[in-house]
Amino acid sequence: LGLRLSLRLRLRLRLRLRLRLRVAMAEALTVPFGGVEIQLTTNWDVGIGGGVWSAAEQFLGHVGAHRDFYEQKWRGRRVIELGAGTGLAGFAAALVAGAGAEVVLTDIGEHVEMLRENLKLNAQLMEASGASVRVEEFDWAKADEVEHLGGKFDVVVGTDVAYHEDLYDDVAAAIDATTKDDGVVVLGVTRLDTGPSFFRAFEARGFTYHRVDESLMGGAHTKSSFALFLAWRR
Repeated sequence: LGLRLSLRLRLRLRLRLRLRLRVAMAEALTVPFGGVEIQLTTNWDVGIGGGVWSAAEQFLGHVGAHRDFYEQKWRGRRVIELGAGTGLAGFAAALVAGAGAEVVLTDIGEHVEMLRENLKLNAQLMEASGASVRVEEFDWAKADEVEHLGGKFDVVVGTDVAYHEDLYDDVAAAIDATTKDDGVVVLGVTRLDTGPSFFRAFEARGFTYHRVDESLMGGAHTKSSFALFLAWRR
C-alpha cells in the first residue's frame, strides 16, 4: 500500500513543473452553473488536482443540460467525488442533489486543504442548496479504509481520476469500495490517459458502463479527446 501511495504522489509531483507553466500561483476562478456561480481557488502548486480539467467541465456541461433528469435521480442521495481536486464537480453535484443530500469531497495530501478552502468559499451556496457537504481524505491505495466516509454512496463521481495506467487498479478498487449495489458512477476521462486496461479492471469488479453521446454534452468539449461514462454494477 505504501508503494502505491508513493506512486500516486510521484505521478502528481511529476506533473508539477508542467502545470506551473500554466499557473504559477493561486488564482481565483468563478464557474457558472445553473444560474449560480461556484467560487474556486486553483493552485497548480499542490499537484495535478490543483486546477480545473476539461473532464470536469464536460461533467458540468452534461449534468447542467439535463438537470431535471439528474435532480430526479440524485435528490437527497449520498454522493461522493473521488480525487476531487478543486471540488468543482462535487459542488455541482451538491447543487443538483439538493435538500437532504450528503456530499463528500475526497482527495489526498495538499489537495484536501484546498478542498476545505473551496468549501468555505461556497458555504452559503451549499447551505442554500440544502445539501450537507464535507471534505474527507481518501486514498485509493487504501480502498478498504472507508469507515470515515460513513458507508457506500448512491452516486460516485470521478473526473480525470484514471489518468495513469499504474493507478487503474486502485481507482477501480476505490469505486468498488464506495458504490452501493444499486448506485451509479459518473466518470469523466481523457481518452489518451484512460486506456482499455482500466475498463477491464473496472469490469473485473462487476461493473458495466455506457459512454454518454456527445450530443448530450451540453456543448462542453464535444468532438474532443474527452468522454463521459455512466456505470453501474451488473
